Amino acid sequence: MTTPRAQPLDAAPQLHRRALALALRAADLARELVRAAEGSGSDSLGARMKLDGSVVTAVDLEVEARIRALICAHFPDHAILGEELSDHEGGASPEPAADYEWVIDPIDGTAGFVHGVPLAATLICLRERGVPVVAVADFPSIGRRLHAVRGCGTHEDGRPVRVSPSFDPEQDIVCHGDPYTFALSGHSEWIERAQGRLKFFRSYTDAFGHYLVARGSAALVLDAAMERWDLATTRLLVEEAGGVVARFPDRNDPRRSTVISGCEAGVQWMRDLLGAA
Repeated sequence: MTTPRAQPLDAAPQLHRRALALALRAADLARELVRAAEGSGSDSLGARMKLDGSVVTAVDLEVEARIRALICAHFPDHAILGEELSDHEGGASPEPAADYEWVIDPIDGTAGFVHGVPLAATLICLRERGVPVVAVADFPSIGRRLHAVRGCGTHEDGRPVRVSPSFDPEQDIVCHGDPYTFALSGHSEWIERAQGRLKFFRSYTDAFGHYLVARGSAALVLDAAMERWDLATTRLLVEEAGGVVARFPDRNDPRRSTVISGCEAGVQWMRDLLGAA
């Protein structure tokens, strides 16, 4: 597959440029809040378990609330889907009430954040009629950030980044999510099969693994039980970096996805290995 040449940001629709500026501003705000709370410990962070078994803190809630307020002030007619402050119960999600929908994960990797692991991310995406068009992934603790606008490529610190140009299972790093998520998704055999064939199969979980793929540090990421707020941002970042994102509905909950993401050759190799049509 030949990836179309990225156009300059000035050529993007005005709304996309405005949305990117807002998303970057929201990421700055989130970074400040997350850094201020780092190292506080689970009790000080107000950490608790949600019904789905994942962890949430007071910082997650504050970050999402502040980002929502910013979006509502500038794009009052846009819908918002957030991990913490939206109602996700009751089966399949309704269609958004607007053509434009923001998708927010205030802290992706909250479990690690609570334990002082510095790889949590804030994920912000704008979808246009269901298609991601603007995305920002910010990693507050390590000061890294990717952003993408559809048709304009993926950038880190002002420079374009690309996925790995080729794939070698004996040389390249392949990231994977937590093993329990593969059991949760009904794809537990996938991680077992991949582990037997890859030399550098490493557990860089959550958005950090997708970040490594988008910038070409890792060739692939195999991730399971991804929610909509996990996938919207990471999908656009990888695609605009020239990569491919193959999505498979989870066997136990079709609202979630198992994903093979990375360079085209690597994604095809992994699909063949796993028998994933």
